Amino acid sequence: MEKEIVLCDTDIIIEYFNNNIEMIKFLESIGIENLIITSVTRAEIQQGARSKTHLTKLNRELNKFPTLHLDETVSHYFGQLFERFFLSHKCSIPDMLNAASAITYDIAFITMNIKDYKYIPELKIVPHNIKPKRGGMTF
Repeated sequence: MEKEIVLCDTDIIIEYFNNNIEMIKFLESIGIENLIITSVTRAEIQQGARSKTHLTKLNRELNKFPTLHLDETVSHYFGQLFERFFLSHKCSIPDMLNAASAITYDIAFITMNIKDYKYIPELKIVPHNIKPKRGGMTF
């Protein structure tokens, strides 16, 4: 039986890079080969680079995850989501782009920040009880 593809939020990748053992075990149970990221998540991780050497190291690790790029359909759905929720929930643009990607392609989504997404009924959030290892990226 083939496992389903899961889109990872930026915070999940940060926990993975920071060697959060609980998160690593959970992701391995899904299958690392079944995990993808969006170009938004890729850029958010790259934004944390402290030097060109660090950026190269981050890119090497990010390349382990296939990247789902934004397209016209995702962009259109993003606009709908953002308009629906930005006043009531103060949602962020990157969060809504990631949610729109998961919904558009009908794939599950894993995040540490469930509160940022729980109000989107169409989004299939992967449940877990894992706590962040520490704030920010230390990788």
